[in-house]
Amino acid sequence: FNQMVEALQAKEMVIRENHEQLESRIQTRTEELEKAMDNALAANKAKTEFLANMSHELRTPMNGFLGMLELVLDSQLQQEQREQLLTAQRSAHALLAILNDILDLSKIESGRMQLENVPFVIRTHLRDCVRPHQVKAQQNTVDLRLRVDEAMPEMLVGDPLRLKQILNNLLSNAVKFTSAGYVEVRVGLEPGTTPSQKMLCIVVRDTGAGIPAEKLPQIFDKFTQADGSISRRFGGSGLGLAITKHLVDLF
Repeated sequence: FNQMVEALQAKEMVIRENHEQLESRIQTRTEELEKAMDNALAANKAKTEFLANMSHELRTPMNGFLGMLELVLDSQLQQEQREQLLTAQRSAHALLAILNDILDLSKIESGRMQLENVPFVIRTHLRDCVRPHQVKAQQNTVDLRLRVDEAMPEMLVGDPLRLKQILNNLLSNAVKFTSAGYVEVRVGLEPGTTPSQKMLCIVVRDTGAGIPAEKLPQIFDKFTQADGSISRRFGGSGLGLAITKHLVDLF
């Protein structure tokens, strides 16, 4: 009996030591995970601030570069010189668009993106959004249509700049990837959260190739495109739809 008691006591001591060691390991591991998480958050914050600062600093000389190109294009030039400068201008605008996307993304990730609530003329705003895409649509022999519900009021309250950004991103993709047929923008009103409130509903529909069903969950991820060859064929950073989703969520 005494031997059994001693054996039980020995086992209890071993179990207690193992338990203490396990608790110590768990605590150490927890501290390591917390430290790793803090480091990851700090690195993400530093990355966001770096992107915001760099994109802002790069936009300043880029705007000056575009301004000088505009001045030179207004002067007397040979046809070959004009074509070369127009190519440089298009490339500069494409680079500026990427910088703007990076700046917007960094603002969204840092929580500094805020929407305005100002009155604006909705139909004029929509036409101004659609008009710049008409040339590209005509080059692709695509019919670009705008359909606005007759019940739409003249004035709405919201953020016209961000609304334009959302529509521009959707239209740019639709026109870019539609080689025949049409791209249609339908705008109407839907019931809001209260009986007196109405919400703006914008639908962009096209006859392009579409997106495979298995790719749909990823198209709103940052730096992601449905087809890896898209960036080589059409360009783009893969930020447009990610920013669009964030902006829609903010609305």
